[in-house]
Amino acid sequence: ASGRELAVLRGHEGRVGSCAWSPDGSRVASAGYDGSVRLWDAASGRELAVLRGHKNWVRSCAWSLDGSRVASAGDDGGVRLWDATSGRELAVLRGHENWVLSCAFSPDGSRLASAGYDGCVRLWDAVSGRELAVLRGHENGVLSCAWSPDGSRLASAGYDGSLRLWDAASGRETGWLFDDGSSAMLTPDGPQRIALFGEAWRRLGLVERSDRGIVRHPIETLNEMPVANAKRKGRARTGPQAAPRLG
Repeated sequence: ASGRELAVLRGHEGRVGSCAWSPDGSRVASAGYDGSVRLWDAASGRELAVLRGHKNWVRSCAWSLDGSRVASAGDDGGVRLWDATSGRELAVLRGHENWVLSCAFSPDGSRLASAGYDGCVRLWDAVSGRELAVLRGHENGVLSCAWSPDGSRLASAGYDGSLRLWDAASGRETGWLFDDGSSAMLTPDGPQRIALFGEAWRRLGLVERSDRGIVRHPIETLNEMPVANAKRKGRARTGPQAAPRLG
């Protein structure tokens, strides 16, 4: 790989808060502070669709495993599901009492997780839009959520400086640690290891669950690692920048 820039995809009016590849790599979704989600042809850079419905900034977007649907989350407090072919809005999932900062499909595409500034992670039926569970434990806004590869567990990272692990079936919290974590990602080699980025120490660490409990293994500093798109936040225990209302 050369690191050469292949294309610049322009269309959003303002900041772009998130982007995600479709599972087959043919398309890219982007979430903008202009209130739109845009779909792009990854080969040509051509804009395929503009998904409008959010009334405020869109913070996050995610693809279903089969690439047929896109989810988006934003500052209007809603999580929206879209048909990725037609661009039609399929459902609006409401329950969060404030901005929704992250969303993620389960590996089998049957459920959706969303992380909100109301301090909750919510689980939804991705077909019916029914709320399945509300995971409470964070003492402040939740910035990020991620599924384990087998879909049995969730990780969430929040402004309270904690990473929390949840049983996705029961909604029970199964573990937590405090380290000013702002973003979490469950690693592909199983649900026992989590990559965590924390602003306070500006390092990427590996958190491993073992017979000794939850153990953190700091890795290299961020500047020394080939890490792309590490998600960062502002000052600890403060909220994301407020968005102006659209329309």
